[in-house]
Amino acid sequence: MYYNSFLSKVKVASAVLALFLAGCDKDEDAKVALKSINISPETEVSLVVEKTQQFTATPEPKDATDVKIKWNVSDRQVISVGDDGLVTALAVGEATVWASSGDVQSKKVTVKVDSKPLVSFLVTPNPINMKMGDEPVQLSVAKTPADAGGSFTYASGDESVVTVSTAGVVTVAGLGNTNITVTSGSLAPVEVPVTVTVQYPLTSFDVGARSFSLEQDESRVIIVTPTPGNAENARFSFASSNEDVATVDEDGKVSGLEIGSATITVSVATPGSGVADQTIEVTVTRKLHFPLTLGVGTAGSTAEGGIHNATSTLNEDGSYTIVTSGESDPYVTTGNLGARPLGANVTKVELQFEYKADAAINFYQVLFPDGAGSGNSFTTDFSFAAATEWTSKTVDITNIANYGRGTGNQYNCVRLDGPDASSTVSIRNLQVVIEAD
Repeated sequence: MYYNSFLSKVKVASAVLALFLAGCDKDEDAKVALKSINISPETEVSLVVEKTQQFTATPEPKDATDVKIKWNVSDRQVISVGDDGLVTALAVGEATVWASSGDVQSKKVTVKVDSKPLVSFLVTPNPINMKMGDEPVQLSVAKTPADAGGSFTYASGDESVVTVSTAGVVTVAGLGNTNITVTSGSLAPVEVPVTVTVQYPLTSFDVGARSFSLEQDESRVIIVTPTPGNAENARFSFASSNEDVATVDEDGKVSGLEIGSATITVSVATPGSGVADQTIEVTVTRKLHFPLTLGVGTAGSTAEGGIHNATSTLNEDGSYTIVTSGESDPYVTTGNLGARPLGANVTKVELQFEYKADAAINFYQVLFPDGAGSGNSFTTDFSFAAATEWTSKTVDITNIANYGRGTGNQYNCVRLDGPDASSTVSIRNLQVVIEAD
């Protein structure tokens, strides 16, 4: 009885084990192992920065179980890849992309990334003008778009004139003219004309007058003449020894400020020229301007001085028109000039005016130093020719004795004498200018 009971238990256990083993065989038969992964595209891919490429991964067999596709790249600085297999180009370079699932991975596909396509380019400087002995010139290329790819080649049309390196450095070889050709891919080449000429060094220069005078608030430009005239280094600098008296700007314009003297030094601006400096002595003086008015009226008038055998008219533009009658000794005088440069040492006296005249006219200058009458007068005679357009006239009358030095001086200045025949003259901007230091 004991034996039968044990045998029954063994049979039951065997049946349970058989059922368990049968269940395990059925689960194993339901799983399909992944053998490989196919990737598309499977050949090399070329992209430009910011462009994308969709990759796909297909498991083999297609019904493989437990497949979890993961995308991988060799250089994430060059490309990136999303979970869906979308590859984005980030920077110029090269990287590989592949798919994997567990220990199974696809073929690795190379992705080459280039920059944006070059649309056009500009080369500078263009043209190039060089001299024998000049330093090499670097060509610069501006791309469109600015971040486009593309390389450039350079070629000289005549290497006996200039040579050009692979980096675009132009070097003088000899005199002449040629072109440098710059190319990139299939774009139209750019021609850069090059001219090489002789270097003409400066040997000397001239500044004109080595001394001159200015009045306060007056200016004068120093004209510098180089030798030879086509000297390459004919650039000059200017300096004043006393800027309280006179200043000079970079263009050589000298301006008088205060009474006194200053030395203007003119130098070659290019260092090492070997050409000596030149100096100009500038004296700044005081000039007093005394406008004069002519008599207005008819012959025999005493207004504003005197009018004899003539008529005088003041025009709207401030000029005077004088018509002589054809009688002898016609004249028009100015009014009294009751002014002088007090306490100044008079160095020069000028009569200045502009005129138009249909015949030659004489000026008869009459001066009454002490306002005492003709017995103390001093005279000077000068004439000016006929002129149909306004013409400037300056007359030095410094030779008139004691001009401006007495006390209480009054000057009855500028007596206009015409010829005996009838004539017409127009005068404007009439003034006496007294220069003093």
